[in-house]
Amino acid sequence: METENVQTEQAAAPAEQTQVEQTQAAPAEVTQEAQAPQEQAEPTTAEDLYQGGEDEASDEPAAPEPVEYNFEGVTSETGEITEQDIASIKSLSEDLKLTNDQARDLLSKSGKYITENLKAKQASMVMGWIKEIRADPALGGANFKTTQSNLNRAIKRYGGDGAFKILTDSGLGAHPAIVKMLNAIGRDLGEEQKFVNSKSQAPKPKNPLRTIYDKSPELNFGD
Repeated sequence: METENVQTEQAAAPAEQTQVEQTQAAPAEVTQEAQAPQEQAEPTTAEDLYQGGEDEASDEPAAPEPVEYNFEGVTSETGEITEQDIASIKSLSEDLKLTNDQARDLLSKSGKYITENLKAKQASMVMGWIKEIRADPALGGANFKTTQSNLNRAIKRYGGDGAFKILTDSGLGAHPAIVKMLNAIGRDLGEEQKFVNSKSQAPKPKNPLRTIYDKSPELNFGD
């Protein structure tokens, strides 16, 4: 009797072991089935064509919150700030997505940057004009020193310190058209001065009688 029970238990053991192994293997089979890609139906209409593919995550960042720019109390390093200055800086700040503090700092320094930029452009422009004047055969070359003298003479005679300051500060004093005009004026003044000087230094006309009686200096002819 005991022998029969042992044989029965031994015979049942393989069956139970097989069942356990199948049970343990089942999750792997289920996992593989879950991971298997699902086949998509072939598109048959134009609408189906746009329904396939894989969903792509949007790479577009969320739109930032609009910044309320406040420029009250901002002072410029170069002088007064106009409404046009504020509008320009505000538009630029919006394009560059600046913070309010960055926009205020930009406004306070914008005048300095603009002034420096304008000075650089003015200097470059003046140098170009001077180069053009030096290349002019009537104003430059061997005549350049004479041109400078004529300009100096004209501005002293008709312009004075006020006109000189305006022409030099603006750079317009080097404009070829201005130089040609002042050179002509200075040249005419120079010719006039030469005429005056030559007239004052000319020898006194000799009495014709002195020519006849040049050997009789004692004679008085009222000269």
